[in-house]
Amino acid sequence: MKQHQNIRGALWAIAVTISAFAGSVIAQENVGTVRQPLVGGAVVDAARQEEFGLLGYTDNSGACSASLLRNDWVVTAAHCVDVQDAKGNFIPDPARPGQNRLKPIGSMVLSAAWRTPQSQKAVQVITFRPYDVALIKVAAPFRVQGSTTGYSRLVFQDGQFPYFGEPVGANLLVFGQGINVFASGQGASAMPSSSDGLYRMSYAKPTYNKDNRYWYPSVNGQMIAGGDSGGPSFAWVLSGYALVGVHSLTHTTRVPGKPTTGWTWVTSTPEAADAPIAPVWKEIFKIMGPLPPNPAVLPNTQTGNVGTFAKTPPDFHPIWLYGIQPNGDLMWYRKDSNAATWQGPKKVGVGWSGLKDLIAAGGNRFYGLTQDGKLMWYQHDGFNDGTFNWKPIREVGSGWNYSRIFSGGDGIIYAIRQDGKLFWYRQAGFRSGSGDLGVAKEVGSGWGDFKDVFSTGRGHVYAVQADGTLLLYLQKGYETGEKNWYPAQAVGSSWGDFQQIIPTSDDVILAIRKDGKLMWYKRSATPRKSPLDRVKMRWEGPVELGSGWQGFGKVVALMPENTTEVVR
Repeated sequence: MKQHQNIRGALWAIAVTISAFAGSVIAQENVGTVRQPLVGGAVVDAARQEEFGLLGYTDNSGACSASLLRNDWVVTAAHCVDVQDAKGNFIPDPARPGQNRLKPIGSMVLSAAWRTPQSQKAVQVITFRPYDVALIKVAAPFRVQGSTTGYSRLVFQDGQFPYFGEPVGANLLVFGQGINVFASGQGASAMPSSSDGLYRMSYAKPTYNKDNRYWYPSVNGQMIAGGDSGGPSFAWVLSGYALVGVHSLTHTTRVPGKPTTGWTWVTSTPEAADAPIAPVWKEIFKIMGPLPPNPAVLPNTQTGNVGTFAKTPPDFHPIWLYGIQPNGDLMWYRKDSNAATWQGPKKVGVGWSGLKDLIAAGGNRFYGLTQDGKLMWYQHDGFNDGTFNWKPIREVGSGWNYSRIFSGGDGIIYAIRQDGKLFWYRQAGFRSGSGDLGVAKEVGSGWGDFKDVFSTGRGHVYAVQADGTLLLYLQKGYETGEKNWYPAQAVGSSWGDFQQIIPTSDDVILAIRKDGKLMWYKRSATPRKSPLDRVKMRWEGPVELGSGWQGFGKVVALMPENTTEVVR
């Protein structure tokens, strides 16, 4: 079977092979006239299309997909707007070195099949070769959620937890409209592909970067089924869904003897690629001009300053929060009592967006994980009043290439490896940053499938399942890393809907909703009479402590110390 590489044309979908094909679609296989449907991802309704700013693009010679960056600015693939000769080659534009000639701008139309259908003509087009990205200005703004102003698409870039700008390994939400039946058979009995034209969405995970694109394979029977150039891919970061790239290229297999261009005779698509937005974002941003209100970059005064409500926690303890802004600034906040307003924000650091992750270490200390796998120790001596006063940074570990790390307090770090195994570390000298973290101890397995995992210290580890169920695991001998746990207990539901969960201590948990509201919860338990007893749970809260918290890459709470210095 010969594999082809194709610019992704007008169609795209996620397709799944049906059992009638015995688990595979092979072009040479004699399947006669039998053609089973290939089921795509979930169909996207008009409301969802409007939420993500999904558009269609047409001109005199073809069609693509596109999406909104702002009400009057659209992004798509550059090859959708570039002129090609009779052989399919792009024609360089001598007036724009490095770019290609454009199709007639007057022929370009962007359309929205939303609850209120709309269309606008293009008035300006800019391409960003060698990246397959094009920016289009439309004649009048699209009306989104009833307004022609205020729409601003968050873009995937450095400083956003948990991926920090790297598409490879990110969980992508991909959109497209296209093939729902692959071509099949051979010779005179071969059947062409077909499309129902419906927008669909599904998921993918890029595995490598090459040729100014990030590539993601077809796995588990799902196939990226061709086309839909310019359609968007998104990743969930803590500020919301961020635009990662636009559909650019696919590898295909085809029915033998049939044309090797177009999508009529495509039998499978082993992998596909998108052009990333991040490398050209600064240039795009400059062209579009001043930014309207954007949830990814909030003025400091809008973040976390709502501190007093009629309903307040009865046993509120002081809270210190640190938020990493997308520009790398580290902001400090403090709330001392249920009646107190928030202190802050105060900028206590710069350049923190370069970290892959930041977690509490215990007291006024943190561990930061660098891009090259080094674990750094930080101590904020100005934590009481929000002054810019830090101890010298110390490197306490290297080779930290885990899929997730989280704090257990008092110098304890839990690390989940790619195979789902859970490891325990403890730095005996976490108060001074002295010494390393010793030898890792394996304390569990099967931890890789949770949506979120965190700890409030003292061996209390919480895990959020895909359906939002909150599980509590209690580790016996957490001080020394024993592989000994009480059975997991479900203690809550609907915990998968938060933008971020922030553990503090004593089973107090803060959570940021997608609308930016900061919520307070506290779990209380009836003591066990014997190790076999189930813990009886009750919750205090939720209590709203603030608003405007959705703009941070990550928010971390200090975890008060619970123990004396550990000697090993």
